Amino acid sequence: MVYKLTDRSFFIIFAWTAPFLLFANVISFDTKNAIGGIGTNLFVICLATLFFISLLRRKKRDFWCMWLFLILIFVVGKGLLRNVGGVGVPEVLVAAKSYAFFLVHYYLGMIYLDSAGERLRILRGITWFTVLAAIVGIVHYHFLYNIPFIDLKYATDDFGAILFLKDYDIMRFRESSIFFGPNVFAYMLVFGYICYYQTWVIDHDAQVGNSRWYIVVISLIIGYAIFVSDSRSALFLFLIFIMLNFIKQDSSIFLRVGVSVGLIAVAVSLMLLSSRFSLALALSDPRILKLVVAYTLLNQSPLNWVIGLPAGSAWDDGGLAFSDNLYAALLLEGGFSIVLLLAIFGFRLNRRITWLSSGSTLVDSRFLIAAKYSLIFFLFYGLFAIPTSMITLFNYLGILLGGVSRMVLQRRAEIINAS
Repeated sequence: MVYKLTDRSFFIIFAWTAPFLLFANVISFDTKNAIGGIGTNLFVICLATLFFISLLRRKKRDFWCMWLFLILIFVVGKGLLRNVGGVGVPEVLVAAKSYAFFLVHYYLGMIYLDSAGERLRILRGITWFTVLAAIVGIVHYHFLYNIPFIDLKYATDDFGAILFLKDYDIMRFRESSIFFGPNVFAYMLVFGYICYYQTWVIDHDAQVGNSRWYIVVISLIIGYAIFVSDSRSALFLFLIFIMLNFIKQDSSIFLRVGVSVGLIAVAVSLMLLSSRFSLALALSDPRILKLVVAYTLLNQSPLNWVIGLPAGSAWDDGGLAFSDNLYAALLLEGGFSIVLLLAIFGFRLNRRITWLSSGSTLVDSRFLIAAKYSLIFFLFYGLFAIPTSMITLFNYLGILLGGVSRMVLQRRAEIINAS
């Protein structure tokens, strides 16, 4: 039997392998072109090809896809009209790339996640590369740490200090696995675990023999992989997700108590035995000072609060650079204008999910829950990082939310046909 490659199968292959395409950058850290390393070039080529092929498929116009396009136009237009000297079209387009990638992935999700089977397949795909990435990370951290998986240019600050080092004597970095940084790796694991848990519930409720020990093993693997990434916020959110779902919904009182006690023991042990997770380090974190930097920069002009700083402006004040907070970053990037545009998009999507949840099948209800939790946790990530700059994470969120929009179109068509 000859397998026929279609645009739909190309989408699935791309969605399952995109993180590994980007991982190919490790062989070309020192030979980047204008786009990036070899992995980034492969990723952009595949994405562009798939996007243009998908344009041939007919479908109804989606208002919120146009809304995302409006946000992209705002970011690009503002950058071209208000910038510091020396900033041209290429620099503005590079600054807007995250929004462009998100829009394309949202569109692809809307095109190809057109059935419950396709929506389940994407959840399984995300689960597959999440578990594999966790295993790769653990093996690399313990046995192959001498092979750098992280770009030293990315891991070196403006003063020449090397970032993300965990063991200086042996030059072992915080684990990043197949992603370009440890925080991206950790947040992708949390996102992937959300998708994995929904597929486990589907299989468990469908009685296909997916027993509890299986989810315990996967949870331990992903939890340990987050630990070696040294991301405190990701590990905290991972434990929160387990508390909200696994413990609350499991029918076994023994398992509820056992997992609860285990999570408390893990949290206390980390705080007492690991300096990285100590309360003292958390209280001395410079994130508050960085927020003050953002506030100072925004206060330089009333227009900054409306549409953000001029494109090309330095996000630093007195030697301290701003980072690690999505909401302040959005204000610096586009002011309250872009915050309002994105807030309307997010709130409307949440209302869509709530409306669709009534009367959905098992698969679609769990897909909707995965999309909702992914969106909510994305907003939580923003308290500790700037997830819009984490292209892989932002892209997969776009695919899931695009799938939600496709479900809305299908539900409306069903209502019209029934009437």
